Amino acid sequence: MIPKNIKAEHVIKAIKEIERDGIPKSRSSKKFLLELNGEYYPPKYVVSLANKYANGKELSASKFGGGKETNSFLESRGFKAVEISHLSKAPAFGSTQTLASNKANSKSTAKRQKEAFRNLLERYFGEVQTEVSFDWLVVPRWDSMDATLLNLAEALASYRGYRKYFSPGTILHVDFFIPSHNLIIEYDERQHFTIPRAIALENYPNINLAFDQTAWISFCKAIRATDPTPYYRDEQRAFYDSLRDISASIHGLTVLRVKDREYDWTLPNATSRLNKLLGQVTKGSIPRFNYRSRRL
Repeated sequence: MIPKNIKAEHVIKAIKEIERDGIPKSRSSKKFLLELNGEYYPPKYVVSLANKYANGKELSASKFGGGKETNSFLESRGFKAVEISHLSKAPAFGSTQTLASNKANSKSTAKRQKEAFRNLLERYFGEVQTEVSFDWLVVPRWDSMDATLLNLAEALASYRGYRKYFSPGTILHVDFFIPSHNLIIEYDERQHFTIPRAIALENYPNINLAFDQTAWISFCKAIRATDPTPYYRDEQRAFYDSLRDISASIHGLTVLRVKDREYDWTLPNATSRLNKLLGQVTKGSIPRFNYRSRRL
């Protein structure tokens, strides 16, 4: 029987311990894995360690069942369990170095791709501002939201019961801003594709978006990323992304979202892909790249 007082924060501490100390060979998993931010961990061992942070000692594996019992418990706390047979390649366990290396490589690849995309934008548009804030892009209080935004915020709060998932007064930034075209471009990495984000997108008003809203909802439901640090982070990120989209539209700007890993921006023909993406913006507002007038 798994103690009910084990919370998401205890699970996170257990995962951090695994990343620091590795996994004993006897505690690896043969059928299911806990997936978090592209890394995989044996669910039953995670719960055993989590009990140490909740109740003072590691929970014996003989005290509770694996499979459905463990997976259901973890999922109720916002985590995701997957079958190893559904993965294209099962990850190796027991090596702190392997876990750290995989995570570092993943972050390095994402950073390299985003940098390549930024360079492409600069060579295309000239001026590209990064990490830009606007005086209207500030997280509101509950009592200052209009009906549309309030409905969206309430939908997110109802998902897992977290109401204090955002901080009023927080100034938000956008990844890229093209002043010449009033265009905001957001580069969405894996952690943006969550169930709360799908819920938020399904509650959008009818606004001008330069990305496929239906496709983004499908990505969210397929990827189901989780980031429980803090425990309400998925709802918070979904709400902040929604504020960027909705507020920009209200103030006459367009938001184009780009999905990380959907294309390799270091390839020679990346200009063709960028032209296709920009074609999602209002027709005629952004010209196609002229190979004769610029070098790329």
